[in-house]
Amino acid sequence: LGHVTSVGSRALTASNIGAMPNWVSVPATNSAAGTAGDLAHDSNYIYLCVVTGTTGNAKWIRFTGALWV
Repeated sequence: LGHVTSVGSRALTASNIGAMPNWVSVPATNSAAGTAGDLAHDSNYIYLCVVTGTTGNAKWIRFTGALWV
C-alpha cells in the first residue's frame, strides 16, 4: 500500500487530519517518563501515556491486541 496524500481533491495536511501520533520506546514501567498522547508498542501490547510527567509521576496504560471475530 502506498501513502495516502489526498482524499478526492483535498490534500491531507497536519491541520486537517489532526496531530500525528508520537511513537516512542516502550516504557519500562507504568510510571516511566512520558507525554500524554505518546504511543508505544511491542509484540504483546500497545501503550498510551495518559498523564505527562517524569519517571515516577507519569501514567501509562496498555492494551492487549485481540482479533475481532
